[in-house]
Amino acid sequence: MFEILVTGYINTCHFYAQILDNGNAKLTRLTEVMNSAKSVQTYHTFRIFPGVGEVVLVKDDGQWYRGRCIDYSEDTRFEIFLVDFGYTVTKRLKDLREMKEDFTYLPFQAVECVLHNCQQKRSVSSTLAKVFFDSSMKMKIFRALVLGTTDDFMRLQIWNSDCKDVGEVLKKFGLGEDRDKGFYFVDGVCE
Repeated sequence: MFEILVTGYINTCHFYAQILDNGNAKLTRLTEVMNSAKSVQTYHTFRIFPGVGEVVLVKDDGQWYRGRCIDYSEDTRFEIFLVDFGYTVTKRLKDLREMKEDFTYLPFQAVECVLHNCQQKRSVSSTLAKVFFDSSMKMKIFRALVLGTTDDFMRLQIWNSDCKDVGEVLKKFGLGEDRDKGFYFVDGVCE
C-alpha cells in the first residue's frame, strides 16, 4: 500500500498519477532549481523545431516543467506531454527550451494507471466524466494497492480519504461499470 497523487486524465478509470515517496521531494527540488532565475537565464531557445519524442523544457502557467514533444502543427503549435504530471499542453515555440542534461537525472514521475475493478461506463458522456474527474480525483491523494503491472501501466485498486473504493464509488454513481472480462492479469502480466 502506498499513496498516489492523481494528476492526468485519460478517463475516470484510466489516468496518470505520481507515487508519493522520496521522488516527490526530489521532484519539488528539481522544479525549484528549474525555475530559479540562475537556471532560467541559461536556457537555450530552439534553433530548429524540436522533434517528436524530444524531451524539452516547457513553460506553463509561469513555471518551467519537463515535457516530451508528441506532435506539432503547421502554425508552430506544439503538443507537449508533461512527463511528471501526465497531461498534455499546447504551446508555441517561444514557450519551449532545450532540455538541460542536469534535469534528466530524476525518472519521469507520471505513471499510467488503470482501476482493476472498473472501467468508465460506455454510455457516460466524456464531458460528465471529465467534470467528475476534475472535481473528485485530479490533484487528490488516494491510497493504492498494485494488483498488476505491464510495460505500459499499473493496475490499481484505490481508496479515497473516506476509505471508499473509488471503482465502487464510480459504479454507484453510474460513471463506471465492471471491467470487461478480457481484461485480466496472469502473474502480473496483462492478458
